[in-house]
Amino acid sequence: MPREYLALALSIAFGAAPGLAESVHGSGGLEALTQELPLSETAFAQERGELQITFGTTLFDEADDGDRTTTSLGLEYGVGDALQLSIELPYAFVRSGEGNLRGIGDVRMGVLATVVETESSIFSAALEVGLPSGDESDELGEGQLEWEPSLRYASAFGEGQLHLGLAGEFSDGASGLATSAAFVRPVGAFAAVLEFSGSIGNGEKTAFFSPGLVFEGPGGIEAGLGLPLGLTAESADWGISAWLVIEL
Repeated sequence: MPREYLALALSIAFGAAPGLAESVHGSGGLEALTQELPLSETAFAQERGELQITFGTTLFDEADDGDRTTTSLGLEYGVGDALQLSIELPYAFVRSGEGNLRGIGDVRMGVLATVVETESSIFSAALEVGLPSGDESDELGEGQLEWEPSLRYASAFGEGQLHLGLAGEFSDGASGLATSAAFVRPVGAFAAVLEFSGSIGNGEKTAFFSPGLVFEGPGGIEAGLGLPLGLTAESADWGISAWLVIEL
């Protein structure tokens, strides 16, 4: 990863971001309609001392190439009103013509900082690091360290919320770019989600349209289901994304 990208991401996350956020954090802030999205991330950080536990599962069917299922445990903790630390522990199941493989995937660690927050919008910066803990020969991991700096934005939009994301993806000798846009709208006791996400890198272009539904239960519990549909030749034909969130 080029040094200037890493330096920029770290300076945003640990330097200017908390100070900027604290100057406007008392305005009340935009309340999240969902903590998670089918394939992308939201801009909302956990509050100071708050722990979020996320159990997630994604399945992608790639027709002739088989399918891949990843289950994960994610932990997010608010170390300040504008700063969050996170870790994700994945376990992958890969089924292909060569047989069935399973094992630990690439562990991801991250930091998310709120840069600016108003009553109707929030802008955040994040940096995630993928550790090469998965076996590359079994297609369980990438086999190298990955860096993913990103910018995330959410705002009130009519009766719902608009979520936007832009991320760089860097590893040894490779780089890519990922974008996302999602609209979330309350529908009774649920929230309906329409998400578009795409990425380009390593000579491939992937894109998904993911409708979804989120239910917010009592006591900080959230359950969601998304159905990603591949839009390019390099994308999986279809998939399933499900999650359960518990806030403590």
